[in-house]
Amino acid sequence: MLNINTKSNISFGSIITTENLASSVSAKSRDILYALGCINPDLKQLNECRHVSGAKKAVETLKELTHLDCITKDGVIFKRGEKQIRFEAPDRTTLIIEESDNKNNIKNVQIKYNRLVQANGFSSTTAELENFLTEIFDKFDFVFLQIRKFFAKKDIAQILEKFMPRAVLKNSNEKIVNDIKILFAAIQSEISSIKNPPTRSKIKNGYKSIKTGTHGSKQIEFEKIGYAETDYTVNRIVGRDGEEYLFIKIKEENNTPQYLFIRPNGEVLKEVNFSRVLKVGDKKTYYTQRELDSVLLGMRLETLRDELIKYKKYIEERIKIHENIKKHSTTEDIGTLDTNSINLINAVKKLCETCKIRIKNIKEADRKKAFKQKYKIDTVMASPTLILRDITPANESILISFPVMEGKTCTKIIVLGQNDKIKKSLFVRDDKMLKFWATSLGRSKRKDTATHYHSQQEINESGLNDYLLLIKERLESVPPARKKKSAS
Repeated sequence: MLNINTKSNISFGSIITTENLASSVSAKSRDILYALGCINPDLKQLNECRHVSGAKKAVETLKELTHLDCITKDGVIFKRGEKQIRFEAPDRTTLIIEESDNKNNIKNVQIKYNRLVQANGFSSTTAELENFLTEIFDKFDFVFLQIRKFFAKKDIAQILEKFMPRAVLKNSNEKIVNDIKILFAAIQSEISSIKNPPTRSKIKNGYKSIKTGTHGSKQIEFEKIGYAETDYTVNRIVGRDGEEYLFIKIKEENNTPQYLFIRPNGEVLKEVNFSRVLKVGDKKTYYTQRELDSVLLGMRLETLRDELIKYKKYIEERIKIHENIKKHSTTEDIGTLDTNSINLINAVKKLCETCKIRIKNIKEADRKKAFKQKYKIDTVMASPTLILRDITPANESILISFPVMEGKTCTKIIVLGQNDKIKKSLFVRDDKMLKFWATSLGRSKRKDTATHYHSQQEINESGLNDYLLLIKERLESVPPARKKKSAS
């Protein structure tokens, strides 16, 4: 609390200090400073066009309503009986209050943030100063509220709009809006690149916060995003005059939606009658510069931009997955196995049959287990499959089997990593390699292998012969079953 005494830096009736104000007084000071900052631009604009008939009447109405005496460079002066009270805000953090009468008695206070910077015309008691400020704030808090409501009236806004240059997006908010335009266009381009309608719809509407839109519409709607869990809509629309607008709708729960119709030149309408479907208000109403420069609008635009960035990344990832699936399940050209590969398959098939017979003939469980461990071979219960362990240079295992598909014996090779994680699948029928991706080591339906084939380049790069040679070498190390001696 300010300590005023006659020994401090005082000339009679003057205090120069930087002491904290009482919290209640400081809070009321901030409220008045904020209110003054809000109404100052509109007051100045009205003052500049006060000689025009509509504006002149508005000024007279405001004076009757609030006892406004005049509008200054940085604030306002009110007439109360024999006294004049001046409020000014030379910058965003400074509030000046002055009270004077016709006897030239003047009290002047300057407050910056929460601190008293200067006080003139007071005695040496803190109570007198704080009582003065409290009384002033209580009297004019409602007055400033009346002025703000006055300028919120539609007819007053229309008067001001006629005489001031239209506001345009500037600085950071302009950059954010440009980012939104670019992102929206990029997202539409990505979505349009998906030619299959069901796939396009599935990808477009599969995002976590997206709201399913009307069929054929390019509008993007997000639900409950950002810290305030707000709904956002963004679209590119064309007016009756052929001009293209960026349209943004912001809707917080239980609040009236905020609309932005952003013109290419940076002007932004809050109300406009676009069509029978999209009509907001009855006449064109533009945002003021103060509204376009506001921190709150910037935060809301940032929320939309950040969500569009996430949505674009999601779309790109889903398209990439879709293209990989499409590539896997599409035949562009069909390659064929050479004679060497087919001979290797036949040789490996015979060796596998011999190995399975050898294992089957070992009746004792301990001996069978020891045999498998020695040659690093596993079998799968109820499956004609062999798994050759640690067979590749990378210590991978290979599962080999010969399933029958559509009456033809095929060759299936699955490369296994650590914990039998499937790393690669190869499936051969006749002299063709079919597209196939195993999801388990057991038997499964493979409808996808019926009609889709690998190209010659894919066959050549598959490593099929390398795997077959490794399998052949391992199985050749397994001794054949001993022949039973014939009875003499």
